[in-house]
Amino acid sequence: MAEEMKNTEVTTETKEEKGTTTPNSEGTGTETTPKVKTEEEIRAELQKEYEKMADKRVTDAIKKKEKEWADKAAKEKMSAEERAQAEERERLAAQAKKDLDLTIKGLKLDVVDAVSELGLDSGFRNLIAVEDLASISDEDERKKALTARVKNMKVVQLRLLTLKEYKRIKIKKANITVKTDPPKQRETKSPETNSGKKYTVKRGDCLWNIAKQFYGNGAQYKKIVDANQQIFSKRSPTRYG
Repeated sequence: MAEEMKNTEVTTETKEEKGTTTPNSEGTGTETTPKVKTEEEIRAELQKEYEKMADKRVTDAIKKKEKEWADKAAKEKMSAEERAQAEERERLAAQAKKDLDLTIKGLKLDVVDAVSELGLDSGFRNLIAVEDLASISDEDERKKALTARVKNMKVVQLRLLTLKEYKRIKIKKANITVKTDPPKQRETKSPETNSGKKYTVKRGDCLWNIAKQFYGNGAQYKKIVDANQQIFSKRSPTRYG
């Protein structure tokens, strides 16, 4: 009887310790219920994070002040000529940073104008980096590099639009011809032929995927259209989905 009482007490204690376990949906075991944080715990975490950020700001401010004091002390030990040279270096460095910031701002405005002029989506202007272009001293070269970068985004937009538009084209079941270019031979010229591979269109097929399969590029779908005018003509029952 004493053993039974002892076992009962241990079982009860174990249940109390594992009160966070609940039977799973199949009733074959238990799974741990994640502990929900209380409002006080969340507040404490936020307070700790805020204090960490505040400490960093204070530390940065102290380091900046210490540097100013060190520079001031170093200048006091300098001769008048050395002090003047140090101040001139600081002035030039500050001016260079100011000029760089102005150049970057100007390039960003140029991007806005170029994006609008080329008819690009306004979101693309945030994808065009200009900070590295600001280091180009020649203004004409800088503008040339920026223009090339914006035009490259124009190509990207056209590819995205083409992909979005023609991936949705669907056609009815039909036998279509996929033209294959004849193999090139050295020192001989052979005329192109109209022969091609036969492909049976399946449900859910689209021109983009077929072109990608045979030509390795979905944008070559026009070759399929040209080779199958009888299917893609206006009188044909084949339609674009």
